[in-house]
Formats: sequence, C-alpha cells, structure tokens
Amino acid sequence: MNMITMTAPPSTSLESSLASTPIFGAMEPVELRLFASMARRRTLVKGEIIFSENAPADAFYIMERGRVRLYRTGHDGHAHVIHHVAPGQSFAEAAVFGMARFPATAEAADNSTVIVIPAAPFLKRLRERPDLYERVIISLSMWMHTLLDRVNELTAGSAAGRLAHYLVRQPATNAGSAVIIQLQIPKREIAARLSIAPETLSRILHDWEELKIIISRPKGIEVLDLARLERIADNI
Repeated sequence: MNMITMTAPPSTSLESSLASTPIFGAMEPVELRLFASMARRRTLVKGEIIFSENAPADAFYIMERGRVRLYRTGHDGHAHVIHHVAPGQSFAEAAVFGMARFPATAEAADNSTVIVIPAAPFLKRLRERPDLYERVIISLSMWMHTLLDRVNELTAGSAAGRLAHYLVRQPATNAGSAVIIQLQIPKREIAARLSIAPETLSRILHDWEELKIIISRPKGIEVLDLARLERIADNI
C-alpha cells in the first residue's frame, strides 16, 4: 500500500519540541535554533514505514506525536518488536553515530508526527562543538538501558515471567488498595513484543484473574496483589 507523507503545520515550534529531549534539552537558545533549522517535521499515517532494516542511516528522529514501533524481521519471517517509541523520545541516533545502517525497521503504530534530524549537518556541528557529545552519550545510555530491559524480557524463563516483568515496569496509579497499570500499547502488541502468542497472553491474564492477582481491563490492568506479581517477575 502506498502511503502519503505530508508536512504538518507546526502547532508548537521545532525548538520547543527539540528542547523536550535529552539530546537537545540543555542547549543554549542560539544552539537550539541552529539544530531546529536543520530539522523538518514528517507526518505519518498508521502503518507507514519510516525506514527499513539495513537501509543507510541518513537521519535520526524525535517522536513528537503518536507512536512508532521498532522491529527486526527474524529468520522465520516474523516481526520481533524491539521497542515502542513515545512522544518526547528520540530514536535511531545509535545508527547515525556508529552503525551507518539502521538495525531495525521503524513503522508508525498510530497516525504520528516525527521530527527528522539529518545526519550529515548534525554530525558536522558535533565535530565543531565536541562538548555537545555529552548529550549524545546521555541519550545513547538511555537507549542501552532500554535494550537491557528488552534482553531481560526476552530471556525470561516463562511467558508469565516475561509478562509480569513487563507489567511491573509500566506507569501505574494507586486506586485504594489496588494499583492500576496503564497499558501504553494494545495487548496484541504486548504479546508480539514479548514473543508470546496472543492466546497465551489471554490465558495468563485469565489465570491471574482466577488467582485474584489482577483484573484485566480494556486499556489497563488492575493489580490486586502487587507483591505476588512482582514475585512472578523476579522469578524469571
């Protein structure tokens, strides 16, 4: 299917959006304006491919609105989800700074807007201002921690352990004696991310409901026994 890429009319300035990220957040206004002048917005429709695995890494991206799914295609032909990018996060900078090619495919999981930072002028400015490399190191360190979490998720000994490990790391709010875990992505995408069949994920949630550990809601999980869920996550 052919997708149409459009330039969105800015509701906020590029400078403001860049300033909300670890790479650009502490820069002086003059420096921020310079990087904003290099950037452009790209509006995406759900399912649109931003870049493909092994394509030349000619830019990195800031997530401004919506959600992007990063995945690799396995030998079995199935997509293995690495990460979902949320607004305010950057992605693909590691490829730009050292890999030359994108190690994964990026696909819009919703109608989205990203900011595109071309690699060549960005790297040129970094060479002129070595002090800016600190921002890059911070961003890459955050990405490293994300990948370590993914390793923990994917090397868990059981599907239940992987799911529990994922859930206890999601945003949550207190609701009396219970905890409400807010799911950032649909349950079918959580299953794909954790290499769990959707029917297996549904069965695990049903079993946990029977054990009065959780109550499954359409867009979240009400945790009745957080300590027990954490034990399942720890015993992976």
